[in-house]
Amino acid sequence: MSYTAKLIRGWSYAGSDGLGQEEDVTAGSLVGLDEPVPDGSVDLAVLCAIDLSQLKALYIEADQDITLETNAAGGSSGAPDDTLELTADVPKLWSISDGLGICPLTADVDTFFVTNGSGENTTLKLRALVDPTV
Repeated sequence: MSYTAKLIRGWSYAGSDGLGQEEDVTAGSLVGLDEPVPDGSVDLAVLCAIDLSQLKALYIEADQDITLETNAAGGSSGAPDDTLELTADVPKLWSISDGLGICPLTADVDTFFVTNGSGENTTLKLRALVDPTV
């Protein structure tokens, strides 16, 4: 089975026709998270395996400001591979056509450590298309 995601990127303002592009990305496997993150969570461990060499598209969002750290060495107390600051309702969107140099992830992921000090509960939403063939 394969999965196809439609990535939409655009620009518009009052009185304009706007600009935009759509991109279809297809891969054989879909990783999905809709993980509740209570307010006050510090380094909440969320297991999620993503092999960077097989990643084709990535979408991450939350409706509150949160911090994601990946693969902290020695658990949540170690240095993470990546730290992503998510702003409420501003998704991180990436596809293989953007190139690996601007992917928000720089290493394979096995665990996200999530911190939510926003004052509100939120949900971490993640979708990743990966090629399951090696």
